[in-house]
Amino acid sequence: MNHFKINIQIQTQYQNKGLQKLLQQIALTTLSNFFQNQDNISLDIIIASNTLLHNLNQEFMGENSTTDVLAFPAKSSKSEPSYSINSQIHLSPDNNHIYLGEVYLSYPQAKKQAKQHHHSLDHEITTLIVHGILHILGFDHFTIKENFEMKQATKFLLNQIINKG
Repeated sequence: MNHFKINIQIQTQYQNKGLQKLLQQIALTTLSNFFQNQDNISLDIIIASNTLLHNLNQEFMGENSTTDVLAFPAKSSKSEPSYSINSQIHLSPDNNHIYLGEVYLSYPQAKKQAKQHHHSLDHEITTLIVHGILHILGFDHFTIKENFEMKQATKFLLNQIINKG
């Protein structure tokens, strides 16, 4: 069995009984599909305000607007000493721990989008967190092929998460 450490931080105003459990389930199911035989893998998930996501989006993406989800892989450069086979993954100095990075989600934006898409807030949060984790694992959607792969992976993972729930 895999050992994943999912560090979840939820701003006080967004905390509820089921959110922590939902985030754990999303992350564990998603990571289990990519790391079948590896232990000591960790990921941070941060549930925050529009203000924080807006500030991060502006600082790191150059976009002066709020966004629903942002993903920050731990490493992205071959020149860094802890570069691994997948440049998105950070190996700790003892090589026994893989720190993937951080996924930030705007709770108010997720709530707004859930209403716009006519589905539950849990469904929207699940979709966005899966999307963020896939970005950390190297998926993207700049080309038609990448977009197709991202959508297929998202659809597959959403079905697994829903069936486990």
